[in-house]
Amino acid sequence: MPDAEPKRFLVVVTTNEAEKVLEALLLAANAREMGMDTYMYFTLSGVEALIRGQLNRLRPGRGTVASNLRRRADRIGLPSNLEEFYDELRSRGVKVYVDEPSLLAAGLARGDLVPVDGLAGPGFPLALGPDTYTLVI
Repeated sequence: MPDAEPKRFLVVVTTNEAEKVLEALLLAANAREMGMDTYMYFTLSGVEALIRGQLNRLRPGRGTVASNLRRRADRIGLPSNLEEFYDELRSRGVKVYVDEPSLLAAGLARGDLVPVDGLAGPGFPLALGPDTYTLVI
């Protein structure tokens, strides 16, 4: 009997590089639109992307990858304001968690961030269970 398709999708964001954070947001949006329970887990320097005001400072650079991301974002109607897009993702059911040890190591507190659904430890990705498709960016 073949394995069932994963019911959950997790994007682990380990960086605050603009192209990679934007790609993570787009992947989460696509997974949610496909009806999957969708989670984002920001860890390591990815936590810094969620500092209030930081999402709107992220701008993909120039080049093929950035151009492709911008075209994909335009195709799905991504607002130029990434914080609005982030809020829209959360209102559509994407759950966002932050790795608490990474938050503390960066000298940040939860109040320094845009709204998130919670803080979690390094075991969070495993806690979602085996029927979770996990992508690390």
